[in-house]
Amino acid sequence: MKEVLFVPLPHQILIGLDRQRYAAGKMAFLMKQFHFVLVILVLLMASCSLPPEYSGTKYKRTDHVDMYYSFNDVKRDYTVIGHLTSHKYPDKITEHNLLAYAKKMGADAIILTGLDLTKDQEGAVALKYRSGSL
Repeated sequence: MKEVLFVPLPHQILIGLDRQRYAAGKMAFLMKQFHFVLVILVLLMASCSLPPEYSGTKYKRTDHVDMYYSFNDVKRDYTVIGHLTSHKYPDKITEHNLLAYAKKMGADAIILTGLDLTKDQEGAVALKYRSGSL
């Protein structure tokens, strides 16, 4: 039995090359889409931060919240209205989260109480100024 050698015609070669280019182009397109979706998911996950937890009394929302680092720094009469805890993020993000949530709870000021290393959380005490104190 003779072995038959198959020699493609020129148009068959071009069709085969087109199919290869199409498959390679389609695969590259799918990889670009995958990378785009992956980048978007990573950015979404990185930008999400959990809201602080609050235990205490809630008041009408305030427009401004003062921030202190020590009870001795507060020069006005106040009442402690609650406690805030936030997951530890970079300092600016943690402070922003605590201040924003304190506004929602009606606090006039917060005192940052420090980092709890066992829970990786930052704590704060929410204050309400007594009327007439300055």
